[in-house]
Amino acid sequence: MHEIPGYSQLEPIGSGGTATVYRATQESIGREVAIKVLAAPALDARTEKRFTRESQALGALGWHPNIVVLFDAGQTPRGVPYIAMEYLGGGALGGDSPMTAAETASVGIRIAGALHCAHEAGVLHRDVKPANILRSVFGEVKLADFGISGLVDATHTTGGGMTLAHVSPEVVEGGTATVASDVYSLASTLFELLAGHAPFVEGDAAEQPIAMLLRIIDAPAPDLRTRGVPDQLVRVIEQGLAKDPAARPTAESFGRMLVDVEQALGWSTTTLPIATPRTGPPPPTHERRMIDTTLESGPPPLPPT
Repeated sequence: MHEIPGYSQLEPIGSGGTATVYRATQESIGREVAIKVLAAPALDARTEKRFTRESQALGALGWHPNIVVLFDAGQTPRGVPYIAMEYLGGGALGGDSPMTAAETASVGIRIAGALHCAHEAGVLHRDVKPANILRSVFGEVKLADFGISGLVDATHTTGGGMTLAHVSPEVVEGGTATVASDVYSLASTLFELLAGHAPFVEGDAAEQPIAMLLRIIDAPAPDLRTRGVPDQLVRVIEQGLAKDPAARPTAESFGRMLVDVEQALGWSTTTLPIATPRTGPPPPTHERRMIDTTLESGPPPLPPT
């Protein structure tokens, strides 16, 4: 168990290949927090850079109501990097029970607003999926895990660490990740929230990943209308899943389209959480800071078929 000055009662609540997450108490104010500590086997330069990117991205974007708030970042007495974030006790989205269409649209609007905020700040998320959308005990959803985020205009932002089930066709083929790739992953995530699985996952545990990746590139997404999902919502998700990145809406437009669906179907309307443009000159400290990051090369292109 790690000892981190200023934090006590560390309790493991999750772990992965590169980090362990603890629930803890921030002693100075008695606040419950989540602390992500880099795993000892992952202590290499590449992983530390990813960890640094996550803290920088959260620090730059945490003012948004649907992005996890960063409280602190540093190193343990043993020199292991950590970040302390708000603790969200509702768990991640997804699981075996699909959401209703109305719930899914509302989640999509709020996460589209979070992505718009990130894109305006020059940051790609690059791994939008249900497991990276956390819910508070009050039901609010927040986008987490910016560990493989990259610059919007950088040149080799293709994939390393992305979740294959939600990766866009152009990235599968070895192309550059863009804001359109994030929109695709959000649309794919909404599909999973409705269907219980990602669009091109067919449920065969023995299936080779290459088969799924080929479907991502060439096959149309299964028709959600067969599950009773309203046509208006299906059409928006299908536009987000367009094979051609240029045919996808921006994150802001995607969110507005989902608001239109809510209104057309008489559902409770969710406010798209984007910043109101300033009407006067910005204060001297108002600058759009690009995150300094070292990007990773992505997966190799698929072999010819």
